[in-house]
Amino acid sequence: MVSVLVGAFIFLRFRKLNKPKRIGAVLAAGLGAVLLLASVNYWFDGALADRLLSTLDLNKGTGGLRLEIWSLTMEMVKEQPWIGTGLGDWKIEFQEFGLAKQELFIAEPLNDYVGILSESGIGGCISYVLMLLVSVGILVRSILKSATEDAKFKIAVLSSLLAFIVISSFNFPLHRIEHMCLVLFALAFAENAVGKSVLLKSNIVKPLVIFIVMPALLYIGYVGYTRFQSERHTKIALEQRAMKNWQAVEKSIGEVNLTYYPIEPSTTPVIWYKGIARFQQGKTNEALQDFEAAYKVNPYHIHVINNMATCYALQGNIDRAIDLYKHAIERNDRFPDAVENLLAIYMHLEEYDKAYELINTTPLTDNGPGNIESRLQRARKRLVRSGKVNVEQ
Repeated sequence: MVSVLVGAFIFLRFRKLNKPKRIGAVLAAGLGAVLLLASVNYWFDGALADRLLSTLDLNKGTGGLRLEIWSLTMEMVKEQPWIGTGLGDWKIEFQEFGLAKQELFIAEPLNDYVGILSESGIGGCISYVLMLLVSVGILVRSILKSATEDAKFKIAVLSSLLAFIVISSFNFPLHRIEHMCLVLFALAFAENAVGKSVLLKSNIVKPLVIFIVMPALLYIGYVGYTRFQSERHTKIALEQRAMKNWQAVEKSIGEVNLTYYPIEPSTTPVIWYKGIARFQQGKTNEALQDFEAAYKVNPYHIHVINNMATCYALQGNIDRAIDLYKHAIERNDRFPDAVENLLAIYMHLEEYDKAYELINTTPLTDNGPGNIESRLQRARKRLVRSGKVNVEQ
């Protein structure tokens, strides 16, 4: 919002500035203000300093993390370089190729071009980049041919489009509706700057619009409305979940169209919330069905895997439960729920050596969140005092 207001102010001022020296003075003043703000922030160890310094030192900010994400995404691209993983699937597939061992949730590749390359393949990425570059070329050519007054607004549009192109290399504006509205305006303005319609003047165009374009737009509108309503019901379910109103959660998720809205932005399958609600109501069999359906949507979600294991354990299928708990720990060895649940099963089965080994191998014992660290350390002490484990293993 601040950048929009400042940009609007400078743009309006530029309309009255015809001398290059005055324009340079305004730009110099703006740059000086940014440097002054960064200097003040630096002396107070603020976050802004870290952001600026991260451009020089990858250990500060998220510079190093971004490079690691991009490198791992390129490994994903090698699996399906031409067709990609499918739209919206990066955040799911990255859990297999990505940073599963860290206490970190990553839902975006932090680079729109890398994301499009992984989801749409080489052809999709090239098409997207060409669309942007062609629009830039059209605007540049139009500016060079325009009068000074006419060129001012075109320069503003070109600047916005170039800013979007640059920011897309380090973030994900493509997934922000407000950014896309501005970019679509810029693309439409660039097409209009050509000065002639790109539509063919023939009798084919009208039937094409009526029988293909219009039905497609209607279907897109239906899908958009359905997803909006599904997201609204999911939000209600999350609010009811916070209040532990499990019947309301189950009812709200039942209103969601799982075909068009199977997964929410945090990569959690929507049906998982229904499974949690049913489990809390004692409907273990129905909950297991929901968790298995959620597993098909996102097989890397550690909470889904953990909940499936718990249901199998309650049904007496201990071997299957142990396998799933181990699988969850393999996905993230700092996931406390799976570690404690597996430990409880080992203790119940009196497999004390395995329980002792689990405590010693998990990083949660020495550096765990909350009370998990102290609980695991107490469990280890009890096992040692009991004399039922081989402490030299």
